[in-house]
Amino acid sequence: MKVDKDLWCIPLGGIDIASASDVVSIPFVNGMYSEPSEITEHGEAFRGTIDIEVPRDSKEQTKAINSYRGKKLIALIKDKNGTCKVIGTLKQPLKLVGINKESTNTWQVQFATFTPDPSYYTDGISIFTVNSQFVTL
Repeated sequence: MKVDKDLWCIPLGGIDIASASDVVSIPFVNGMYSEPSEITEHGEAFRGTIDIEVPRDSKEQTKAINSYRGKKLIALIKDKNGTCKVIGTLKQPLKLVGINKESTNTWQVQFATFTPDPSYYTDGISIFTVNSQFVTL
């Protein structure tokens, strides 16, 4: 991953993905990203959290959601303003930290990471066709 630390930006083409099978799309109806900073004994750190609501409970959906347990991920997200960010790093990847089956026929899923730097902006995620993608490491 190529990074311009002064701008916290990864240029287009700055992310190398080994194969298309390393990229998965998670369709969701509602999502939220937060990244509060915390002071630790090692200095400032950032807790990146992605909360998503995944629709339609089914056997296949349950299997797909549970397949993320124990995996290391990097998320590429695009907000409604078109701002693109990379959440997680090779050294501090996102991990599935919470799953809650809601009675409304949806799943509440949470991914989180704890990094020494804030999430990086990227010039775009043109290779992706939906609003969020996860890269498995």
